[in-house]
Amino acid sequence: MKHDIASIYKEKREYHKSTKGPNSIKHGVRVKRVDKFHQEAEVHHFKVQSDEHAEPWGGGGRAPSPFEYLLSALGFSINNQILIQSEVNGVKLDSLETLVTGSFDSKGCLDIKGHNPSVSKISLDFTVASDSSPEKLQKVLEKAATCDPVYQTLRKAARMEKKLHLTNPKGDGGK
Repeated sequence: MKHDIASIYKEKREYHKSTKGPNSIKHGVRVKRVDKFHQEAEVHHFKVQSDEHAEPWGGGGRAPSPFEYLLSALGFSINNQILIQSEVNGVKLDSLETLVTGSFDSKGCLDIKGHNPSVSKISLDFTVASDSSPEKLQKVLEKAATCDPVYQTLRKAARMEKKLHLTNPKGDGGK
């Protein structure tokens, strides 16, 4: 039995197509306050820290903010799906880098009437080095977004924008 990403994906897909109902994968973390805004989470056997920036709340800036972790989670998750879908679709990636940016109305955090603190927009800029055609890469990107649980959750709450930047197109269409 092969253990490459494409084989694992196809095997898991066939198995789960034959079972009824969803296959929910539960995750959990324990988060505790260290001091002020500095917090620590236990994630499996890892310890992850978060803090607010010094401005405006007076955080210590000792770790990324919760919002930065949200953006990082999206970047990690969509990159994983891109790697899976590129293997499944026979698209070789030489490199992959994703810039994730987002914004929210901070007036909503201050309980100012007419303002909502929810994330309003998230942008993903993918920089990919590959000999494959832009069309094939776009297909991989779209399939990855369709299969990614973090992307699919956040797209319901915020406008999502995706841009693909190909760093070394060969001009031969990746053939």
